[in-house]
Amino acid sequence: MRVRLIVGLLALAGLPAFAPAPFPRPQRRAEPSVISLQALQGNWRAVSFDSIGPNNQRTKIGLWFQNVRIKSDRWSYVVNGNENLSYRLVIDGNRRPGWIDYHELQGQADRPGMVGIVRREGNRVTILYYATTPEARPQSFENMPANWWLLVLERQ
Repeated sequence: MRVRLIVGLLALAGLPAFAPAPFPRPQRRAEPSVISLQALQGNWRAVSFDSIGPNNQRTKIGLWFQNVRIKSDRWSYVVNGNENLSYRLVIDGNRRPGWIDYHELQGQADRPGMVGIVRREGNRVTILYYATTPEARPQSFENMPANWWLLVLERQ
């Protein structure tokens, strides 16, 4: 009886060695409103491009590009499938709304050539930007400054 008990305990102790490994945890998907350079990687279709007038009035600007491609820290306007105009992109997603800066690839890389704010809602991104200094950056989308550009992109 004692031998059976010892053999049974050894069998029970060794049983977990043959148990299957747990399945790997699926990676968590990024929140649909996260603003970061990593979250914006990929191809984006241009939905609308407007100029802001008094009292947030919008005037359509002709879309001279069809897409925007963000790869690493490069923002490129895509025209007829070809990258046309590129900038080095800096995003601060810790602010609300997020800050977005476009730096010329040549020239003064320390100061952005264009600045703006950005928000993300699911597969859409809205960017309010203009060629000005960081000090002139608006603080919200509610009171948009006149003559700024409002671009809406949708993930492809």
